[in-house]
Amino acid sequence: MKRGRQFMYGLILGFAIGLLISNIYIVSFSKNRTWSERLRSVCRCSSNNDDEESSSLAESNQLNVLANSSKENVKFRDKLLSKIINETNSSSHETKEGQSLELSRVKLLETRENCISPKQSKKAYTKTSKHRDRYLGQTTPLNDIDKILQYTFNRLPIDKARAFCEKLSRLEDERKLKFQDLSPRDKWPLAKNIFSSFGYTQKVPNLLGIGVKKSGTNAFEHFIKQHPLIRVPVDAKELHYFDKHYNRGIKYYKASLPICNATEISFEKTPKYFVTDTAPTNIAKDISPDTKFILCVRDPVERALSDWRHEKIVQLRKKRRNKCMGCTSKSEGVAFVQAVLTKTGSVDAKNVIVDTSNYARHFEKWLKVFSRDQFLIVKEEEISRTPFKVIREAEEFLDVPGFFREDMFVFENDKKRYCFKSTRREINSSCPLMYPPSVPKPEISEEVVQKLRDFYRPHNRRFEELTGMNFSWSNL
Repeated sequence: MKRGRQFMYGLILGFAIGLLISNIYIVSFSKNRTWSERLRSVCRCSSNNDDEESSSLAESNQLNVLANSSKENVKFRDKLLSKIINETNSSSHETKEGQSLELSRVKLLETRENCISPKQSKKAYTKTSKHRDRYLGQTTPLNDIDKILQYTFNRLPIDKARAFCEKLSRLEDERKLKFQDLSPRDKWPLAKNIFSSFGYTQKVPNLLGIGVKKSGTNAFEHFIKQHPLIRVPVDAKELHYFDKHYNRGIKYYKASLPICNATEISFEKTPKYFVTDTAPTNIAKDISPDTKFILCVRDPVERALSDWRHEKIVQLRKKRRNKCMGCTSKSEGVAFVQAVLTKTGSVDAKNVIVDTSNYARHFEKWLKVFSRDQFLIVKEEEISRTPFKVIREAEEFLDVPGFFREDMFVFENDKKRYCFKSTRREINSSCPLMYPPSVPKPEISEEVVQKLRDFYRPHNRRFEELTGMNFSWSNL
């Protein structure tokens, strides 16, 4: 009797373990679906939803015009986008399950959302590994290929998404292969050729975020990239081409840029460009003398303190440590003062952190190559407190149709900053990236603060002359 019970318990336990293992396998398989499998799912959805989409064919045709690369359609595209956004703004917000009826705006942001579930499409926005040296010669990084393809395919108009599927199917039949079974090395040229047939290529950016470090650059990029006509590198990477990797050539640079058509804006941000002496001339030579720039600035003293703290956090992350053991505000303050002041007690102008806050010195070099009207100067306190105002100014500066509304910017009390609220569930109330405070803020005396203020004051006034703007911190 006892052996019989043990045998039954063993059977039940074995069945439970087998069921658990099978569930884990199914979940992990669904979470690790490749871009190719998601693509096939989208293609099947596109073909199976003909009846549902036929009722909104006119609206789809309007949306397709927005992605048309023909230059003669640019003016009509701008008018159409404005019309769709205005109609959406005036429409009611009543829904079946409390969801917004802003259908036009949803489709502008994600034309394939009805076929890709939020969990699947969100995977395209997760952080990649840091193997930046794994390049196919001078082509796109292996670990970025699937994400670039997914990001680009998600933003294709409906007719082009279907045409992509048809072309891919014909290629598979002709070459007797399955796209989903190919390696990234073989997958990339096939998909890239199909995209190029629609006028989508990896082009050099016509908008650059050049700095300044720790002055609201991440927040600005996070908000502006939500515009349906602005594209950024996958995972919004800082490519560091004009400061670190320039010797690798322009092909290396273009390989990591987003795939765009002629009417879209390619935006790349690397704050180190602002303090790189050779960046202005190289940008004018390799990109265009007509390139536009975003320059974010902040109180020089506050920026220097934040920069010091950021560098300490980066060092900890490289050592795979989550917290600075034994660090206090006072100890960090002492280390900061030792770094920015000389032995005689004067401000060390050659210190990297001190020099980065000398905006006038660096901006003069940029104005020797580019005109003042090619720069949009963004104040960090404004992007932090009134982001809608700043982003609207950016839309006018870039000459793109207005897309953003004030209610899209929501202040999150728990995160203590503004976030972007969209009707797309996968990025609902998404916030700019912010590292956890693993290092305390340096605490310095008023005497040191005043020394720094006195040092920066003439440079601040010169920066005001160069920009034609006033800053609250220039005369402190």
